This record gives sequence, structure tokens and C-alpha cells, in this order.
Amino acid sequence: MYRSARIVMLLALIAGAAVAVAGPAQATCGGTGSAEIVSLTFDPPVVTPGDSVQATVTAQNCTAAALTAQVQWYGRFTGPGGGIPAGCIAMDPLVVPLTLPAGGTGRATLTYSTFASCSATGLQVNVQLTAGGAVADTRTATVPIGSAPPPGCKITYRRLSEWPGGFVAEVTITNTGTAPVAGWAVGFTFPGDQVVTGAWSAAVTQSGAAVVATNLAYNRVLNPGAATSFGLQGAWHTSDAPPTVLTLNGQAC
Repeated sequence: MYRSARIVMLLALIAGAAVAVAGPAQATCGGTGSAEIVSLTFDPPVVTPGDSVQATVTAQNCTAAALTAQVQWYGRFTGPGGGIPAGCIAMDPLVVPLTLPAGGTGRATLTYSTFASCSATGLQVNVQLTAGGAVADTRTATVPIGSAPPPGCKITYRRLSEWPGGFVAEVTITNTGTAPVAGWAVGFTFPGDQVVTGAWSAAVTQSGAAVVATNLAYNRVLNPGAATSFGLQGAWHTSDAPPTVLTLNGQAC
């Protein structure tokens, strides 16, 4: 199990990215090193056991010359007490090369897998930035692992236009809770005989009268107070009555 998990991590590293972004040349940053870490973030900001999470580190070149750097990743599962939580694995450090343009920034990403059998409550990631043969900066962050809290949500279905045999509708999801919704699926059942023929801003499937619309990559995370919409185009014969019960990730709003 340990070996296979490490292979998964290595494949995630190969599939990850190190991207240089040109910027204005500058002599120094906030510290004294040749480069520094600007941020370490996770997508999604909360991960469910068994799912994966992408960590992204952004680094800044503090000199007026291009730098060849490395990002070394140390990941470990955390939980109550010391040691590795039950059902979890130990992870080897992994290294991502990163070229930093003069005065510019670069990003490196790594995808971590969690396990449904792992009892950890968090995944702690420590990154070490090395440039010019010396450690330039370090950063540590932890992404929570756990079931997402019940959503606080509002969903509206609005018919934008209707004609004999056809319709266009818009569905808007608003996160009224206090936690981000990291990945959403809206479900509803048409009370009429509508058939969806097209959609935008969501991946939509229909089985009989039941419809499920899931997020795309760019609108996956819905932060507290934020809203997103998707559209539907469809056909109908005898009834275009709107749905009255809509769910978010299986729970009614």
C-alpha cells in the first residue's frame, strides 16, 4: 500500500505544473534571499476523504537575473495525537524544478490523494524553495480533511424565454452558508415533459424527468456569499412548468 501510494504521488508530480510568469525586474523582495514564496494555496479549500487536492506554490524572483530554482514538497497527514493517523500513509518528499524569470514569478503545483480509510483531519504541506544552491524560503499550510458541512444555499430557476415547443432557462446558485462549497451538483425534476437540448456554464445530464447539472473547472468553488449561474435550452410539448424543488449536492435548499 505504501509503495502504490508513493507511485500515485509520483504520477501526480509528473502531471503537475511549473509555470514561469514574466514580470517587471526588481532587485529585492520583502526578505534578504534571492527568491521568496508568495503563497501556498489549496484547491479545493476543504477536501473530502477519498478525493484529491491540488496544492499550488507561487514564488517570486527577487533579483534582476533569471533563477533556476527547486520546490521541495513535504506532505503529511495530521490528526489528534502524534504520529500517522490510522489508515493513512507516510509520504516521501518530492521535488519540482522551477525556472523564475528576472523579477518575475513562477508557480508549481502538486496533486495529493487522500484515502477514504484515512482518519486524518488535515493534510499539512511544507514547501521549501531552493535557489542558487541555498534555501531561499519555506512555507507551511494545512488543508482540512472532512465531510463538507450541510450547505446554506439558495437556488432559483428562472425562465428567460418560452415559445411553442421550446424554452431557455437560467439557474442561479447562491452560497448563503459560512463555508466554501468545493464542487457543486444541482439536481431537480421537471414536472412537465421538458427535454434539455443544450446547456452552458455547467455539465448537464438528464434521465427521464430528472436533471443533474455539475460545475465546470472555472466555477467549481462557490465561496460564502458568492453566486454562479448556468443556462438551459430545451424542448417541451404539453407542459413547461418549472421545477419547485432543487437540491445542492443532494440536499434541498
